[in-house]
Amino acid sequence: MKVEFIYDLNCPNIAAMRAQLMQAFSDAKLPAKWIEWDRNSPETPDYARKYGSPTILVNGIDIENNEPVDNNHCRIYQDNVKGIQKIPSTALLLNAFSAVSQHNHIDDNTNGRRFTWQNILSTLPTVFIALLPKLTCPLCWPLYAGILSSFGIAFVNYTPYLFPLTLFFLLISLLTFGYKAKRRRGYSPLVLGIVASLILLIGKFVFDHDWALYIGVVLLVIASIWNGWSVKNRKSCSNCK
Repeated sequence: MKVEFIYDLNCPNIAAMRAQLMQAFSDAKLPAKWIEWDRNSPETPDYARKYGSPTILVNGIDIENNEPVDNNHCRIYQDNVKGIQKIPSTALLLNAFSAVSQHNHIDDNTNGRRFTWQNILSTLPTVFIALLPKLTCPLCWPLYAGILSSFGIAFVNYTPYLFPLTLFFLLISLLTFGYKAKRRRGYSPLVLGIVASLILLIGKFVFDHDWALYIGVVLLVIASIWNGWSVKNRKSCSNCK
């Protein structure tokens, strides 16, 4: 929120206006921060020269919605209780602050979807481990050993550790799907991830069917992509209607 205070140096209401601004920021529980423009200073932008003293702009809009004028003039403000005042009331300032806050609230709630790549990356180790072949054929070991040695890697029969490793990384992926699920797509990606994990484990370690393994991997990737699309909070506000 950008707040600008426009004044003339000879205006007798400068100190009172600053005190009023401090009070308004305090009441709104916002940090007191604003920009001051002397209408006669060469550094003052042209738009600020077209308002009387004192004037408060919030995000470029006059708090009374007055249009800028070309003539030099002093400002007066109408208060519903006290009548005509030389500075705006704290209620008028708070209304201007609140209008900006509500506008930002609407913008935040309508920004749509946001994709987070972390959810995809969390499933890559799972997919890699799941696609590793089971070394159940001793006759194939020399072939694997030759391939690995060409990369300078010693051959190790990892088959006994394949199931616990796959299960471990699947659990990590599922925890990722479930963590703060309500902020994204709810628990539907988690349910799909559980189904994919069961298909993958049963297909690979029970029936040893490659097609079931691939179906499980594809479903797991789909669940990860689905989970990666987050939706910002769309809580309604009675003042925003």
